[in-house]
Amino acid sequence: MSRIAFAKGILVCLTALGAQGCNETSFKSGADKKPGAQVTPVLQPTHKNIKIPCKDGESKLVTTLSGSVKTSLVVDGEFCGIPGNTETGKLTVFFVLDFSGSMQQNDPIEAGSCGRLKAAQAIVSKLESSMKDGIELSAGLLQFGDKALPAFNPEALNTFKSHLTEAKFCENTRSATNYQAAFDATKEVLAKVDGPKVIYFISDGMPTVSANSSGNIFTGKIDNKVYEDGIASAKSLRTLKDLTLNAVYLGANEGLEGAPDSFAPESYLEQITGDKKNVKLASNADALAAEIVKFETPDVSELDTASVKGEVSADGFTTRTFVVKNLVKDPTKEGVWTFSTDAVELFASNSKSVANNIKITIQGSDSKIYEALATVTLDTKSK
Repeated sequence: MSRIAFAKGILVCLTALGAQGCNETSFKSGADKKPGAQVTPVLQPTHKNIKIPCKDGESKLVTTLSGSVKTSLVVDGEFCGIPGNTETGKLTVFFVLDFSGSMQQNDPIEAGSCGRLKAAQAIVSKLESSMKDGIELSAGLLQFGDKALPAFNPEALNTFKSHLTEAKFCENTRSATNYQAAFDATKEVLAKVDGPKVIYFISDGMPTVSANSSGNIFTGKIDNKVYEDGIASAKSLRTLKDLTLNAVYLGANEGLEGAPDSFAPESYLEQITGDKKNVKLASNADALAAEIVKFETPDVSELDTASVKGEVSADGFTTRTFVVKNLVKDPTKEGVWTFSTDAVELFASNSKSVANNIKITIQGSDSKIYEALATVTLDTKSK
């Protein structure tokens, strides 16, 4: 801005607004105006942050902020008194097992058992010992080769134990490996199951066929579409609410014959599960049980994260909603979960202070509604 234009801006600002209303925005607005013309100042948004703490068993805050009529607020906060995950809740375990032909060599039946069966028994034992009586445990099973076999739908764990047999866990179909079919069929089963769900997927090879590919293990060349279909189906499966997908690969972490150059099972399975920590490698069948129990014990969620809601209200204004995100259990505080929000536009008036009532709610597994409340009085008169 030239000195002449800047001086004109000052003159217009002083004429139209008085010295107290002058700012750089006013100068720029008035630089191209004629002296004596009315200037409307450009109002810049004001951004604030608050935190709603958990104190004495309650999540409440009362505060006053100065700002403009375009004040927005980001809220960080805590929910109090959430029941511990060892008290109540439910968890469904689902085993997805590779029954392709190669399993006959890589996980053979020995003395009426196999690595897949021992791995499942190890997980069941771990969960039974780590979960309290208030947790309702269920389990189910799906086997697959070039297609998905009929599933054993989730049932009470004590009942499911009757399926922990050689016939259900150790056989093979002498066929190819179709990840797409396995994940699609698993989604169909688990879409009907409420509550937290954890999948244990065990395979000794990368996918070799899919519904959309003519990949053939006998040609020595596998179509890239086979891998893409497996990833797409796994991603679709992971959209189910409260679901964790774990994978154990039986074999060395090295490129496979017929696969693209530098293709590594661990890297591929990371795309399948969505997280590297959800992938384990077992060098042989005997190592399956040792690797599978290394996965984190599933957390039985005490909160229905999909039920979280945020709203702000004030007398004389229409209630507005806002996004609540980043719900995380605080490992350092018993019964506390933290959250944050997108920017919340506050209600305001040029003539008086306005009390904004902010309410964030979520439903627990016990059906109780938990709240974090704040009364934020916005004072614009001091601006």
